[in-house]
Amino acid sequence: MDPEAILKDMKQKNLIDFSAYILQRDVYIYEQFPYNMGWYNQLPKSMQGHFEILDTAAFGNISRYLSRWEAAMVPYHSLFPGE
Repeated sequence: MDPEAILKDMKQKNLIDFSAYILQRDVYIYEQFPYNMGWYNQLPKSMQGHFEILDTAAFGNISRYLSRWEAAMVPYHSLFPGE
């Protein structure tokens, strides 16, 4: 999907400010394999903080992350009530 279209849609839904724009585009790779940790453990400790390992081996495990995602992704308009 086009990043600009996603941005436009988020603005229309008042999830982000109308002046928001994309600073940089990057590719996000999602791999689902709970035992594939060899690459991660070989990284220097200073680099491991750039990755987050989520236990999504079973769909039910994803619910453990919902409250944190909801807290981090509050709609923009709710940050400024009354505007």
